[in-house]
Amino acid sequence: MRHLPKVLIFMLIFPLLSGCWDRREIEDRSFVSAIAIDSAEEEGQAEISVQIPIPNKVTGGGSGGGGGDSADGKGPSGPFELLSGVGKTYTEAMHQIISSANDPLFFGNMQVIMISEEQAKKGIEPFMDALKRTSEVRRQLYPVVVKGKAKEALNIKVPSEEIPTNYIRGMLRSGTKNGIFTDVTFGQLLIDMEIPNCQFPVMNYLEPIEGGYKWDGVAVFNRDKMVGMIHGREDIAGVLQVRTNQRGHVVIAPRSDGAIAFHPYRSGRKIKVKPDGSIEIHIEVTGFIQEKTSKDDLSKVEVIQDVSNQVATIYQDRMKRLITRSQKELQADVLNLGKYVRAYQPKFYNSINWQEEYPNIRITTKYHVTIHRYGISSD
Repeated sequence: MRHLPKVLIFMLIFPLLSGCWDRREIEDRSFVSAIAIDSAEEEGQAEISVQIPIPNKVTGGGSGGGGGDSADGKGPSGPFELLSGVGKTYTEAMHQIISSANDPLFFGNMQVIMISEEQAKKGIEPFMDALKRTSEVRRQLYPVVVKGKAKEALNIKVPSEEIPTNYIRGMLRSGTKNGIFTDVTFGQLLIDMEIPNCQFPVMNYLEPIEGGYKWDGVAVFNRDKMVGMIHGREDIAGVLQVRTNQRGHVVIAPRSDGAIAFHPYRSGRKIKVKPDGSIEIHIEVTGFIQEKTSKDDLSKVEVIQDVSNQVATIYQDRMKRLITRSQKELQADVLNLGKYVRAYQPKFYNSINWQEEYPNIRITTKYHVTIHRYGISSD
């Protein structure tokens, strides 16, 4: 009975403690849709910019877009504003932004991290470390490298979207789903950056153009610094098929009197690592004939087999070119083969420094292409 007063007091106070005591109303937050990371004019400093949609100016997709009409992104005439800060660290720059924002920033809806090529070549680790420590930042958003200033890339007017970030997100999501863009999220980037002695991240590379953005391949990193690019749709196939197990782009097979377009819809790979560290990659690609401008009779088995072999040879040549460039020029394990060496031959892996040894590793590849649904010509 002596504890009864304490129990009664607790029962009276408990209802007052329930609920979200630290809640903040949704209209009292500034929702960040994207972050841009640039090198600042002063050496050793970076410029951080955030894109914040303005709810009462957003009318829905398809009605045109537009951003700030001033150089610093303030005083926008469109449905979003850009706030920027400069500092030696991400935190210092972000504090400048926070002090100029009229509401607390909320990063839970952020969709894209845009990094300028200039800053990517200097290093991204401090910024990624700061972002991963921000609990609101989701691991499924997209990090990308952009040509030119990342801040300016967030201010592109896109006719089909009011908020440029929505366009970028849709573009990356569609390309990844269709297997033609490399599947790299913020979470995957963090994993790739933290593997001991095997840090070779890649990111999609975008170029701002009038009315939108153009995908131009992938940016290749050694540890946290960008060391080069894999451009276009050709050589990127090896990265997609081996690193992320995606199908890749359409292949055009030239024929004597025209060409045949092979559309891959499924890809699989088997990787074998020998005790000496040499690697064998076997890739199976299945697809269909999307277009034919030649007079080849696709109803004949021998013609289909010939086209299959030709497509396999094209893949093989591109892969050889990619591996040679990655070992001799980039000196970066763009196919992420180090994780297989570490898993299948740990004794060999632990006896070397993979980042230093990768250029000397013997890598062989073999493609097998199967064509289904090739269609029958009407003539």
